[in-house]
Amino acid sequence: MSLPDTENPSEEWEYFVRHIILLPKNDIIVKTYGFTEKAGITYCLQEYLAFGTVRKYLEITFGQSFLYGNALEPVPQTFLTFAANVIEGMNFLHQNGWIHPGLSSEKLLFCYADTPGLCCKLYDFCYETSSQERVDKEFRSGSRGRSLMEESRWNSVFHSSKLHIVKMWFVTYSDAQK
Repeated sequence: MSLPDTENPSEEWEYFVRHIILLPKNDIIVKTYGFTEKAGITYCLQEYLAFGTVRKYLEITFGQSFLYGNALEPVPQTFLTFAANVIEGMNFLHQNGWIHPGLSSEKLLFCYADTPGLCCKLYDFCYETSSQERVDKEFRSGSRGRSLMEESRWNSVFHSSKLHIVKMWFVTYSDAQK
């Protein structure tokens, strides 16, 4: 992954470089191994997950009807497993001062756990104080509908440290009750 110009790095990038290595290890967060520079470009070396995004996995495995809430069938266990992974990952990030302002199935990477089973890992997160800058960038890019949480459409406040957890808990809990 190529990152911003290192001669004039943004505040977010500087913080990321200084602090991502200090983030405690967690199996639900994509691992960062370090940084290297080649030909004036700084690269972030991260764990490679060859299976793609959770969204792609769910589309291939279950069809688009599950992604858009049109299915009448019971929710597959895979969805609940991924929801539990997201809750664990978001809780871990929040406890360590990081957030994921653009959480979506496109920003979760599908993997197989060390123990038998499926899992997903979070990537592309930032530290709390840069979340507004990150959300503004998403709006300017025109990808608002695809990658920002839906609450961003109605509120000028884009982040609450508990918002993601509560939303994922509600989805998981309400689906498990059916």
